[in-house]
Amino acid sequence: MNGVFRVSALLAFAALVAALPIRAEEPLPCKNHYILRCEPDDLGLLWEPVAEPPFPIPRSHTATLMGDGRVLVVGGPMYAWDDVARVTRLYYAGAQTFDPSTGAWAPTAPMNEQRAGHQAVRLADGRVLVVGGSDFNQRFAFVGSAEIFDPADGTWTPTGSVHDARGAFSATLLGDGRVLMVGGVDQYDGTVASAEIYDPATGAWRFTAPPAEPRLVHTATALRDGRVLVVGGMTDDFFMWTTGSAEVFDPSTETWASAGSVDARWLHTATLTESGEVLVAGGYISAPTAGSHGWYVARDVTQTATFDPVKGEWRDTGQLAMPRFRHLAISLRTHGVLLFGGMVSTGQIPAYRAEVVERYELNSLVDREWRVIESRDERAVPADSYQSATELADGSVLFLGDRPGAQAARLRY
Repeated sequence: MNGVFRVSALLAFAALVAALPIRAEEPLPCKNHYILRCEPDDLGLLWEPVAEPPFPIPRSHTATLMGDGRVLVVGGPMYAWDDVARVTRLYYAGAQTFDPSTGAWAPTAPMNEQRAGHQAVRLADGRVLVVGGSDFNQRFAFVGSAEIFDPADGTWTPTGSVHDARGAFSATLLGDGRVLMVGGVDQYDGTVASAEIYDPATGAWRFTAPPAEPRLVHTATALRDGRVLVVGGMTDDFFMWTTGSAEVFDPSTETWASAGSVDARWLHTATLTESGEVLVAGGYISAPTAGSHGWYVARDVTQTATFDPVKGEWRDTGQLAMPRFRHLAISLRTHGVLLFGGMVSTGQIPAYRAEVVERYELNSLVDREWRVIESRDERAVPADSYQSATELADGSVLFLGDRPGAQAARLRY
């Protein structure tokens, strides 16, 4: 099976079930904060409306905070029905920026190459590097090129190509200003074992030491000491073999070292906390079993763990009150890590039975317990309509999604 097609299906499976009814849950004082009025909680979570952007926001977009405080939103395919030809046509949404100081959107120059499932990284000088992804107009081919957006003049400049075009990879800014690309899957459905480094000074990509375990749909988190922690993902997307192993990349020596393991998972989050630790939460595990006649053992992962980069150790951080995967995670200043949205499985096979998780959940990292948090949001907007959460300079968070009439919202606390 074509690797791009399969990975796109894996990463987009929640979109297929987003319209399913919400699971019945035990009553709480405020069961659904999107419908019922709630008393303000102790965090004071407050949603503010944001003006609709000039272009639609696809599910596979990236939203990146630039050096000047604005947010760059790019990438992703859109589909529209052509009444004349009676067919559904594919097009790409244009690039646009959001200015938090004015609350205004502005269109900007489009990328040189259409792409979806790409990665965007803010460079040390405030510009934004966009790399990889897939071009759905080219028979699901992966895009190996990279380009840089300059917020000063709103232009895009090509900046070389990676050696191994791939999807479902990670791209992380290193402390010295370079960018590390790890893992992914190629167009032949093979897990990419290589890692590459981009140097903004030369505009070139080159191979570096590969991780010990090839993986895709993993997380990669830049640590305070300049290293990068890679956790989880799948080692094979066809068989959906899930891993819980963790590795740390040291850019000073360009070497990898084992960082232990957590419960195997993919579609999870790994969040850098204010203390410099990394909290891994949520996700899904799936793997074929002997004698199962093709069926998979599949379940949500409820156990969470925190990595201490100083000790190089993991510690238990409790179980989620509400299992979820494909969610968003935000580090709230002085409060802890907040999980938002996502899906919860109700069957053995992912994408066939899953429902939306509507309530937030917070871990303060002090008591190692998760608790459900309500907010003052009174709008009937499903939690799964938002696919990115970007922390702004003032600490508020910009949520973006593909739901018409509710594509943008700002969270204050």
